[in-house]
Amino acid sequence: MARRGRPGRRCPRARATLPPARGPAPWTRACRAGLAPEGGLAQLGSARRLVLVIDQLEELFTLAEKNEQGREERAAFFAALRAATTPAAPGGVPGAMVVAAVRGDFLDQALRFTLLAEAIDAEVFAITPMSEAELRSAVTGPAAEAGLGFDEAVVDAVVAEVRSDDPATEGFGAGVLPLVSQAMYAAWGHREPGGELDLRAYRRGGGTTDAVNRSAQSLYDGLPPEEQKIAGAVFTLLTIVAPDGRLARRHLSVGQLRAACATDPAEVDAVVAKFAADRLLVADGTGVEIAHDVLLTAWHQLAAWLEGDRLDRALHSQLLTDTTTWLDHDKHKAYLYPAARLAEARAAADRWTADPERYPQPTADAAEFLLAGHRTARRGTRIRRILITVLAVLTATSITLAAVTSQYAEREVRAATDASRQHAVALSRQLAAESLNISTAKPVTARRLAASAWHVSPTNQAREAMAQLLNEQQRNGMLPASPDTVAQVAFSSDGSLLATANDDGTVYLAKMRLFADMYAALCSDVGAPTSNEWKEYASGEPLTDACAS
Repeated sequence: MARRGRPGRRCPRARATLPPARGPAPWTRACRAGLAPEGGLAQLGSARRLVLVIDQLEELFTLAEKNEQGREERAAFFAALRAATTPAAPGGVPGAMVVAAVRGDFLDQALRFTLLAEAIDAEVFAITPMSEAELRSAVTGPAAEAGLGFDEAVVDAVVAEVRSDDPATEGFGAGVLPLVSQAMYAAWGHREPGGELDLRAYRRGGGTTDAVNRSAQSLYDGLPPEEQKIAGAVFTLLTIVAPDGRLARRHLSVGQLRAACATDPAEVDAVVAKFAADRLLVADGTGVEIAHDVLLTAWHQLAAWLEGDRLDRALHSQLLTDTTTWLDHDKHKAYLYPAARLAEARAAADRWTADPERYPQPTADAAEFLLAGHRTARRGTRIRRILITVLAVLTATSITLAAVTSQYAEREVRAATDASRQHAVALSRQLAAESLNISTAKPVTARRLAASAWHVSPTNQAREAMAQLLNEQQRNGMLPASPDTVAQVAFSSDGSLLATANDDGTVYLAKMRLFADMYAALCSDVGAPTSNEWKEYASGEPLTDACAS
């Protein structure tokens, strides 16, 4: 049923088909690499031009969006399209003309990508709703070519049933042709042998309002119970439930479908063949898919399967896609689920397995995918625990070593302090003893040494030496003197001051505090020891500043 197109901005559906590829053709490899085949377009020359038709472009959004591999392949696909539609030289003609068909309800997603947005902005060939005359021609034309009689009442019934309820909509809604096609197919099956396609046969087939549902349901109801279960699994597996609730068709290979159904492959093939014979499924050499998007909403049984537990259906659909990605990358662990997502998927898989009548079952590959994720997560947990244990041991060891080092340092400091104190005590005792030994021969030096001994360390020996020398000083009448020659001396009336008269006429006054402070008295009387005295009596020791204050 041909339909002319008109340029415009509305695009309910544009559809074209290509022969299915059997294996990685050069263009497929080129799309994956993001490049056109080397010289492939240039070799076509100006006499020929490649027309590349891409159907179901919405799969770039329903399938490629789900994982990293899909997004990478989509980027490579866009790069290949860009290369194919770019002239080899400025002002030249591109090597290929690309015609892409996309569902109108996915047009908003196409605008998210620069290449598609540019193409949409440049030119959109919109397949707009059919007019009434075009629809009548589409209904009667094939019958006329086949020489089949056709009741005009059937055409009137079709037009009345598929007309849009929205008065603002001109013509008929999207998806009309598949409904009409199925209705005519069902009417053909219900006509009288040798008779024309009349209204009675059309009503028996269900009309356009229920033709798809009635055809699918009639076939489903005629299946044995086991095959009904297989049919439910097949159709749910071939349906993508996007996170936003949109439905789309999924293409699976025969091997994938057999594995997913987890039953006798011959029974799966028999069910697929029955639905394909009624044009509800399309099976070819590359795989199986639902015949048309309209079946996703028109068949009430499929809608019921998908409506209940839609979140689980979306999870199951995502699991199948991610499993395929993992297999395509040689089961690399980088494509396994992280811990949180793995827990969600495993809980869903357990829920599905516990109620096979209600939920789709995970495939053997999906089960292996989840098991591999579980093992990797468990191995990661063990490694993290080991690392935490090692870090804890290292931390405890570091703390212990720090404590031991601190204690050792404290002991070293105490030992050094004790050694310094013992040295000071020994030096004080040595100076005190030496001061007593020279007290008769060198009384002034003896008193200096006694004062230094007390300053170095206030030992008992230093105290006794100072007391003995002060007693001798008082008993023998020793007085402090000026460095010059003293002519006369005199005490004050209270004995607190001593005056000395020098030869140069100066008078020296000194406070007398012999018994108030022994240390101060010695320093006042004899002063600090000289360097020569210190070298003689305390050789090797630093010179003291006992009388500095």
